[in-house]
Amino acid sequence: MAGERRDGQLSVVARLVVGVAALPTAFIAATATATVIGVAARQSGVRPWDSLAASRVIVVLLVVVAGSVVGAAVKRAAAGSSAWRMTLPFVALLGYAVVGRFLSLGHRAEWFLGGDHVRHLLFVAEERVVGNLDYSTQPYPRAWHTLVTIIWSATGPRTDAAGLRSLIDLMSTATWCLAAVLSLATGALTVALAQRCGATSRQADLAGLAAASVMLLNPFLGNYQALGFETSYVGAIVLAVVAREVLVVDDASRVRAALVCIAALIVCAHSWQLLLPATGLAFLVVAWPVARRGGARDRLVLSVAALCGAVVTVPALLAVFTAVGVEHASDAGVVAPVPWALLGAGLLATGFVALRRPRSAPVAIALVVTVLPGLTGAWLAFRVGIPVTDYYPSKLLWHTAVLGLSPLAFVCGRGWAHLARRAPGGSARILRGAGAVVACLALAYALISPALAFMGAWSSVRGPVVVDAITSPGADNAQVVWLGDLGDDTIGRILLDFYRVPDPRRTLQSPLDVAEECTLLRAADRPTVLSNRTSAEVQSRYGCVPTVERVPVADALAGGGATS
Repeated sequence: MAGERRDGQLSVVARLVVGVAALPTAFIAATATATVIGVAARQSGVRPWDSLAASRVIVVLLVVVAGSVVGAAVKRAAAGSSAWRMTLPFVALLGYAVVGRFLSLGHRAEWFLGGDHVRHLLFVAEERVVGNLDYSTQPYPRAWHTLVTIIWSATGPRTDAAGLRSLIDLMSTATWCLAAVLSLATGALTVALAQRCGATSRQADLAGLAAASVMLLNPFLGNYQALGFETSYVGAIVLAVVAREVLVVDDASRVRAALVCIAALIVCAHSWQLLLPATGLAFLVVAWPVARRGGARDRLVLSVAALCGAVVTVPALLAVFTAVGVEHASDAGVVAPVPWALLGAGLLATGFVALRRPRSAPVAIALVVTVLPGLTGAWLAFRVGIPVTDYYPSKLLWHTAVLGLSPLAFVCGRGWAHLARRAPGGSARILRGAGAVVACLALAYALISPALAFMGAWSSVRGPVVVDAITSPGADNAQVVWLGDLGDDTIGRILLDFYRVPDPRRTLQSPLDVAEECTLLRAADRPTVLSNRTSAEVQSRYGCVPTVERVPVADALAGGGATS
C-alpha cells in the first residue's frame, strides 16, 4: 500500500488507518468500562453521574482506555496490515456529522426525533438523575445509555430546556457515530475473513470497502436509524468485533483477545442478551487454549477478568429474566424490516465459504457466530409461538444479515475476479472496465444515501417545530401537546417526560385522540396544553376540563422556523 515504508515500519498514514480500524474494539472497551463503573457505583451506593468533577474524571478514564486499545493495535500492526479503503464509509458518515453542525438543532436532529430514539433519550436523562446504573426501577439494559450519560454528565447538564436541547444534540450525534462505528467494524471483519481465506491485502481491502458501504444503505442505516434501534447497532458492533477476534487471534495475542471478548460479553449482557450465545461462543474459542495450556500468569489474568465480567453481568441478567422474561418477546413492537435478499445471499455465501475452507477452525467459528443470531431468532419464535417476522426474532435475523455481508462481499469479489480471468483477453478488459464503473457508481450511491437523513426522508416529525416547542418557557408544565400534526404532538408529548425524571411513570407512547388527551388533562392538578393555537381554540378543543392553561408557541415555529 502507498504510504508504507520499505523497512517494515508503518508510515504515519498507515498508523492512522490501523488506529481508525481499532475504534470498534476501543468503543467496546470504553462501553464495558463505563458499565463496570455504573454497576460498581450502584452496589457501593455512590452517584458519580450526579457529580460534574467525578463525571469528567470518568470521561478521562474512558478516553485513556480507548486510547490504550488503539495504541496497542498500532503497536502490534506490521507493514501491509493497514486497509484504508474500508474506512471510507466511516469517514463519510463522520463528514455528514460535521456538515450537520452547520444546520439548526431541529434540522440536523430531525431524523432522531422519532421511533425509539426518544425513549432512549429519556433513559439517559433518568440515569443521570439517579446517578448510577440502577436496574431496580428500569429493567431495560443500558450499557450504551450509561456511556452517553457519563459524557452528558461531564458537560454539567440540567433538567431544563437548555439541558433537553443539549441532550438531543449529544444523543443524535452519538447515535449517528454509532452507525459509523458499525460500518467500520463490518469492514474490519470482512478484511480479516478475506485474508484468512487467502485473499491479497488489496482484495481484502476492497471486500471490506464493499461490506462497509452496504451498511450505509437503507436496510441497515435508514430503516434502523429512523426506527431508533440503537442497541441493535451496539449488538452488531459486539458481534463484528468478537468474530474478528476469532479470525485474527494467535497464541501471542490470545489473552488480549479474551479480554476483548469479556468486555464484549459485558456490553452484550447490558445491551442485547439474546446475542449472548454468539458472543459467548467467540469467548470460549478464544479463551479455551489459555485455560488449557496457558502460563500461570495468563490463566490468572483470564480467571480474574472472567469472574469480574460475570459479576458485572448479573444485574442486567437478573433484571431481564425476573422483571421481563422470555415471554416478553411475544409483545408486539414496531415492524423491524429484515433485508431478506441480503440475508439469503449472505447465508449462501456463508455456506460457500464453509465448504471451501473446511479445515480452517477460525473461519468456521466466525461463520457460526454469523448464523447464530438468526438461529436464536428462529428458536425464540418457536419457543414463544410467534412468526420470525415479529419484532425480536426479526431483529436477530437482521444481525445475521449484517455479519453475512462479510462472506458475501468476499465471495462476490472472488467470483468476479475468477470470471474476469476466465474471459478471453478483450472480454476480460471489458468486464474489468464495466465492473469498475458499476462498483464506482454503487459506492457513490452508498456514500450519498446518508444525506437523505437531512432531507426529511427518515423523519416522522417536523424537527424545528418540535424542538422549539418542547423547549418553550413553561413547556415543562404541559401534559398535552397540540401543534397541528399528530406525529409532532406525540413525540412532543413523550419528550415532555424529560422534565419529570426520575419519575418512572411515562406518558402513553402511542398517538392519542382528543378523548385520551382529556384523560391526561383531568388527571393533572393544572391541566396545561403546549400549543401554537390561540387560547380560545385550545379551550374549545379541550372543553372536557373546566379550565385549561395554554403554553404558547410562537407562530413562526408553527410554520417550520427554527432557532439554532
